[in-house]
Amino acid sequence: MSHLIFYHPELKIAAIYYNGIYWCTIFRVNGILLMTIHRFLVIVKPVHSITWFIQQAKPWKIWSIFWLPSIILSLFYFMDPEIGFDSPENMSMSVDFSIVNKNTRFSSAYFLITCAACIFFYGSILKFIKEESHSISQIQKREIRLVFQVLLSFFAQFIFLIYFLIVHAYTLLDDNKGVVETRKYWPITYGTLSYITPFTILIFNRDVSRNIRNLISKKTKDGISESLGGSITVQRRNTGTMLI
Repeated sequence: MSHLIFYHPELKIAAIYYNGIYWCTIFRVNGILLMTIHRFLVIVKPVHSITWFIQQAKPWKIWSIFWLPSIILSLFYFMDPEIGFDSPENMSMSVDFSIVNKNTRFSSAYFLITCAACIFFYGSILKFIKEESHSISQIQKREIRLVFQVLLSFFAQFIFLIYFLIVHAYTLLDDNKGVVETRKYWPITYGTLSYITPFTILIFNRDVSRNIRNLISKKTKDGISESLGGSITVQRRNTGTMLI
């Protein structure tokens, strides 16, 4: 398979893989930003026209708001076709240093902007909680708990920012070795964002955690009932045998 991919560069497998990494990253970052904005609107601006629009919007509108900007942005910045593999044995991606420099420069700037926006919205939410703590409704309290769910994802996004800033610093210094060494930590960086989300849902989303606890409790009770039922059946059979 590796020889097939290497000797058919027209398939653009390396380019799809390399650009796809950045595409997925943009999707994740935009998702965190949009969730942060939504939490801000629901808590701080619950009667605003934008909040009402989002609450009443049809699914296809929500999908459009999420997907279209991300896809357009990715199409514009991450469509580099001149990417290949170094050898069929190693299959490491061979990327021109100018492409790495361009992608890391844009990613660093974009992550910096999105992180700054998230910090602004979280700061506004915190200010609102301090000023209106005596009049916060139950719905707003529930939304505040969900803020912490998104906040941990934001911390993972901040790790992304640090990663890209380090890579960009190495590209400015023309340090190829530093870039390669730093990219070894990419799986950890991306994996943190991927695996932190399920845990935040379990910890901060009471509805989900309650349903999971009920499901586990039900299975445990069913298992105990089946075990007791089996024991009773055996006892009855033994009793019947003794009577005969």
